[in-house]
Amino acid sequence: MARTPDEYKRKGGQQVREDVERQDAELVDTEEGPSAGIIHARGWDGADGYQQLQNALDDLDTDPGTVVVGPDGPDSYTGEDGEDYDRVWLLTNSLEIPSNTTVVIHGDCVLADGVGQNLIRNKNYDDDAVRDQNIHIVGVGRPYLDQRPGHQNRTANDAKHVGIRLYQVDTCSVKNLELRTTSYAVRPEAVTDLTVGNLWFDQDGSVGNQDGLHIVGPTFDFSVDGLHGVTHDDICAIECGAFSVPLDGASGDVHDGSIRNLTGNPKGGAPGASLKFIGGNAGTIGGVSASHIIVKGRRGVEFEDYVGGGSDPAQDTESGIVVSNITTSRAGSFDSLVHFVGGVSNVEVQGISGDINTVNGVVTVGEDVDNVTVSEVDLVIRSGGKMLNVLNGATASDLTLADARARNQASGRFINTASDTTLEDVEILSPKADGFDRFLAVSGSATGRVVDATVKNISDTIYDEVGSLKFVGDNPPFDSAAPAVKGSEVIATAAWDPDGDGNAERVQYDGSSWQEVVDLPNW
Repeated sequence: MARTPDEYKRKGGQQVREDVERQDAELVDTEEGPSAGIIHARGWDGADGYQQLQNALDDLDTDPGTVVVGPDGPDSYTGEDGEDYDRVWLLTNSLEIPSNTTVVIHGDCVLADGVGQNLIRNKNYDDDAVRDQNIHIVGVGRPYLDQRPGHQNRTANDAKHVGIRLYQVDTCSVKNLELRTTSYAVRPEAVTDLTVGNLWFDQDGSVGNQDGLHIVGPTFDFSVDGLHGVTHDDICAIECGAFSVPLDGASGDVHDGSIRNLTGNPKGGAPGASLKFIGGNAGTIGGVSASHIIVKGRRGVEFEDYVGGGSDPAQDTESGIVVSNITTSRAGSFDSLVHFVGGVSNVEVQGISGDINTVNGVVTVGEDVDNVTVSEVDLVIRSGGKMLNVLNGATASDLTLADARARNQASGRFINTASDTTLEDVEILSPKADGFDRFLAVSGSATGRVVDATVKNISDTIYDEVGSLKFVGDNPPFDSAAPAVKGSEVIATAAWDPDGDGNAERVQYDGSSWQEVVDLPNW
């Protein structure tokens, strides 16, 4: 069936058609040589839309040029709803784009039944000896590309099921498109000077690995701005290992990039994260900044070191990563907003705000981390979650939690560590905890400092007396002994009363006992 008026309004259909007709009138497009290097694919020989498009692309070869995919394709297909849709471009094979080519897509493109290939890829994707260059894929009016996996003969974990597959391309871009059901909607691997922007995803959860954008090394100098919609895995993933659907190369470093404006909903109980950094033994991730991430019903930002299915990280793979401005909405339960799986170092996360349910921790440390800072957190927690949760077996060295504020509307612990965890030189700076049952529940070994804490409406106890955190600055009154670390200074309430005079007092630990610093009025 034809598109509805609303669909044409969404795509600017009438205006797009008039623009294309005007361009047709201005250009003399022939098979011998299009004027100004612009080819309109609809006029080319071919039994279907794919053949017309590929013939137009092949005519350009590597000469600079633009192929226009018009709004009215020559084909039709039957949709998942049983209806017939016309004026589309039916792809009976994967479109292969040569170097120095821009493809401007006005019309919708769908993969024909039984093809089982990528929607689009660069021409020399399967030749390690050749690097393509200057390939740009640009939508006008948000056309959609759909792989229709239910109609394909699929093999699990096969790179041919990636939607847009770019391998070894220098200077490339993908913009203004809607990607429907695929495994990895867009996967650039071993590329440089990459730009991705304003992509919408509509994944259905029918097959695995339904990421939005998945960037794989060795990749340098990339910019991502605007990923939206529904995925059944990560919205955006950055990988220097070899964990994704079989690679075209061997992976490697991912350096020097920026990521902005990620938002989207998970499909059902989707796995994955809004943004994931995946390490490994093939390279490092460094010099990457990310900002303005809206998290809905999934993990927020995850740092993961996964090495070929093994359990031991080969190296600290994340370095020089800064993530800022993470906002949450209360849509479903969150596993955690910032999750460190292991082998992570030199990472800074700043600016987390919103109103959430969380079943784990706002910040969760699952394995070893080193030199990690999380700062400027302001949240309402509604389901008894934790601000910082360190899981069994994890070691956190040089971890800083600064200016973290949370109001808990159920029971929960502001900071919680399991019994076999290790905190080394941890800094908890100016925390503000309101409405938790405990401020600190530190069950493993711990060294570090708590500075200038603000704690109120604690229903149980401020501190579980295990570990060796040093308290300095202005801290809340304690009803029992704080950790006996030399130099700790706290207010002892009359309930604790270390000197037995029945009064509250400010006391300091001198290495052997608590000594009164200031005697306060009897509370």
